[in-house]
Amino acid sequence: MVAMDENPSAQQEPTDQQRAAEIRALIDLACETFRRELPALLESNPEQWIAYRGSERLGIGHTKGSLLDECLKRDISNEEILIEKIVTGIEPMYAWWPSGGSTGAKQADPEQ
Repeated sequence: MVAMDENPSAQQEPTDQQRAAEIRALIDLACETFRRELPALLESNPEQWIAYRGSERLGIGHTKGSLLDECLKRDISNEEILIEKIVTGIEPMYAWWPSGGSTGAKQADPEQ
């Protein structure tokens, strides 16, 4: 006889609000990491693109699209990814749209 977990809530998927909070925390951490690493990145990889998931650097590439494709191949949700261009005088361009029960993230549409 196989024992079953009698607590069904332990196996439930997170709510939209919980998922949005998890994603927001990842993006906030990615923004902080990008800001912290930007001075070194400007010297080593100027004008390239960089992708983060939380504090994890996922890659550096010549186009935003190539980085996004690589992340998606690794089964990383695009909602959890911050992709920024390595240039001076910028702030991370991730904008949140908290409405409609969505996990609610959209990235600004900079040049490809």
